[in-house]
Amino acid sequence: HSLPLLFLTIAGTMRAQAPFTVSLVPSRSTSSEHGIATAASRPDMFYVIVTNVSEQAHAVWAVSNSWGYRSLSLEMTMSNGTAVTLFKKPQGFTRNLPSAFLIPPHEHQVFPIRLDSEWQNRPTFPSAGSEPIMMRVIYEVAPSVEATDQAVWVGRVVSQSYALTLHHW
Repeated sequence: HSLPLLFLTIAGTMRAQAPFTVSLVPSRSTSSEHGIATAASRPDMFYVIVTNVSEQAHAVWAVSNSWGYRSLSLEMTMSNGTAVTLFKKPQGFTRNLPSAFLIPPHEHQVFPIRLDSEWQNRPTFPSAGSEPIMMRVIYEVAPSVEATDQAVWVGRVVSQSYALTLHHW
C-alpha cells in the first residue's frame, strides 16, 4: 500500500520547482466583485505580477524586446464555456536586443495590462455590458540561444484561476 505513495513522493520531488508565481491584480475590487475591462481604446488597467519565490535572483526578459514582449498570455473562459487565449499582437522592433530584467529573491516584476486592440483573440461584444469570466495568467519563456547567453529563466508558470467580472465597452 505504501509503494504508490512512495512513487508519488519521489515523482513530485523530481519535477523542477519554478522560482516564480504569477498573480493578477484586478482594476476593480470590492466585497462583491473583482473586475477587469476590455475595450478597443483605453480600458481600465489591471496588473500581472511575477514574484520570485526563491532564495536567489533570477533574470527574465525585459518586455521591451521580442523575447519578453509576448511572454504573457491570458486564458479566459467566458460564461458560455468558450475558452480563448489572448496574446499581445506581433509588432516590429526597430532595435531588438535581448535584454534581461533581474528579479531579486522575494521581489516582483509588474506588468500593467490594458485589454485593448493590441491583444490578439480579444473577445468582442455587440454592446457594452459585463459578464462573469474565469481567467488564468501564463508566463512562459521558450528556450533559445539568447536565453542561454543572457542566463534568462526558461519555463512556464500558470496562475490560479480568477473569478472576475469582465466589463466591456
